[in-house]
Amino acid sequence: MIKVFSDKIFRFSNGERDEQGHIKSWTTKIGFCELPDWVVDTLMWKLATKEKSLRVVNFGEKDEGLVKMHEELESLRAENLALKQKQELQEIMNPEKEKAPKQRGRTKAM
Repeated sequence: MIKVFSDKIFRFSNGERDEQGHIKSWTTKIGFCELPDWVVDTLMWKLATKEKSLRVVNFGEKDEGLVKMHEELESLRAENLALKQKQELQEIMNPEKEKAPKQRGRTKAM
């Protein structure tokens, strides 16, 4: 397995199929993840590493830039979760009646 840091979501396949005939694939997530060794032979790997959207992380070394990016990513995920929870709480505490559709254009006064 290869440990990588990904800026995007990638799906890798080597053409293997399962019992039902579906193509087996591996998908990255944004951040740190592990991929099987065979992905280095795929075109997607070559393009992603050339673009630097996918970087190999050595187990013995720590790339400070990647560690900082991972920490920022985790912080943003936590902030996003907190905002969603706050929004849900506000919707529960202040239920709004169904809004009337907005009228476009001018309305004539009678």
